[in-house]
Amino acid sequence: MVKGIAKYGFKSGFLPHPRQILPKLKTSWEIEEEAKRTVAFEDPAMAPKGSSPNPPPRRQVTASEKLSKSAKPPTKPKSLNTELQQWKAEQSLIRRKYFVDAIEAQQTMDKKELQIRERQFREAAERRQQISTEHTESEAERLTLPSIDSVFNEPFVIPRTPEETEELRLKRTANRKTLELRNSERKASILLELYQSTSNYVITEEDLDKLVQKEFVTNKGDQSRDPRVPYVTGSDTRQEFASTFGSSVYYDSSSQAIDSIKQELLGTTSSMKPGLGEVEDALSGRTQQWKETSHDSR
Repeated sequence: MVKGIAKYGFKSGFLPHPRQILPKLKTSWEIEEEAKRTVAFEDPAMAPKGSSPNPPPRRQVTASEKLSKSAKPPTKPKSLNTELQQWKAEQSLIRRKYFVDAIEAQQTMDKKELQIRERQFREAAERRQQISTEHTESEAERLTLPSIDSVFNEPFVIPRTPEETEELRLKRTANRKTLELRNSERKASILLELYQSTSNYVITEEDLDKLVQKEFVTNKGDQSRDPRVPYVTGSDTRQEFASTFGSSVYYDSSSQAIDSIKQELLGTTSSMKPGLGEVEDALSGRTQQWKETSHDSR
């Protein structure tokens, strides 16, 4: 007993909620909304064999149909010989009568409720219509609603016009050619540096003897360097030894910076010979043309 009334706050006398015997009547607009939510096959060919692509809406059960199935009168007369049989027949008749009365009462209440909901729906629709006709558009709505409509109605990605597509193609082509030109100039500068540095290569025994004599005899008194690391000259040679032996190679960083500045200002290579720009001008004839023009101006 205590467990049964605990969920009601230990208060007795609470009756359970009445059970809905008949299905709830639906208004016209509720039936339309339910029809929209009905799952069906968009392509009739995809419907299973023996089934309809559009299932029919569910039919509402009336009170008479419910009574005809649940409160049928006895088909065969029962024997009423004893008092017990008579009492059971009377109880059965009373239960059937109460059930019929409950069904009819619920049907009456459902119809009244349906009329009230229909009236409330019509009144709400009339009020919305009246408000929409009497409403004057404000400045905020006039400026905001078009932008909101454009967000939901227009496509998220606007396709390019033929002019924009052609402009984009030309830009990509120009960027690609510019990058190719920079790479070609860088490769040409590296090749020019390599070509000019070949003049310092040791290719004979006489050149090797001269270099050994210069390094180990002429610079014998140089004490400003680490004796474990050979003394090197020239920016290219210093960079080569630095990449080979690491930062322990001795060289003057300020001298290297000055060499780099000279190369940028004079347009020369690391060996202080003509750079790529001067070579290109000489090969194209611009240098000769400039000399002739300056000579004529004098």
